[in-house]
Amino acid sequence: MRLKDLVILVTGVGQGIGKAIALCMAKEGATLIAVDINKERLGALEKELKDIGVRFTPIVGDVSKKEDVQRMVDAALKDYGRIDGVINNAAVGYLEPRPHPLLETSEEEWDRQTAINLKSIYLTSRAALPEMIKQKRGKIVNIASIAGVQAIPLSAAYCAVKAGVANLTRSMAVDYGKYGIYVNAIAPGTIETLTGMNRYKLDNPEVRKSLLDAIPLGRFGTPEDIGRAAVFLASSDSDFITGHVLVVDGGRTIW
Repeated sequence: MRLKDLVILVTGVGQGIGKAIALCMAKEGATLIAVDINKERLGALEKELKDIGVRFTPIVGDVSKKEDVQRMVDAALKDYGRIDGVINNAAVGYLEPRPHPLLETSEEEWDRQTAINLKSIYLTSRAALPEMIKQKRGKIVNIASIAGVQAIPLSAAYCAVKAGVANLTRSMAVDYGKYGIYVNAIAPGTIETLTGMNRYKLDNPEVRKSLLDAIPLGRFGTPEDIGRAAVFLASSDSDFITGHVLVVDGGRTIW
């Protein structure tokens, strides 16, 4: 129960990595503000959280909108009187059905990825930080990507925003460490989710083999791999770590 009595806001909990993060934290005793833009997916998660028996507040909201983000933080304060952690997970991939380079990236897509994958972290952190400063403690975990650590072909917009997530993480860690606030990021590798299946074409045997051959551990990641890493960074186990981008990729980026 490493997160017992901690109030943690998690965005993008409706499926995949976000759902796994929420469930891993619930099993460690966290009280959750569970946020997703999809009401039906959020409802499905509610049933699982009730089975675990934790306190939680579900919120349907858009993390790229300032008003929605403030409502999320206000709910934490109203329902539980504090906010101890924020997991900025909500993200989107490409609008188009296939990866593509910069010249094929529309302005609409660039703005969409910037708003949801990067601006949302600015908005959520800005809303939560004043309360964390008052408490003299807080933990923020941003979900980046190995695409922000190294270049990924045909992924210009995604690489740019995820690199922004990594350096925003470092900047906030420098600025707010004196208040007892820790800011770290997780950079997932190839994770076997529905989104990952579509992005990497993991249902294609040849593509699947070529990707697996690049991973020293010989398997794709699971959403729970990221969930457990998020629990570590949100708990007191990581109390001398800040400004770090934790790569969780089975070794894919080491060669």
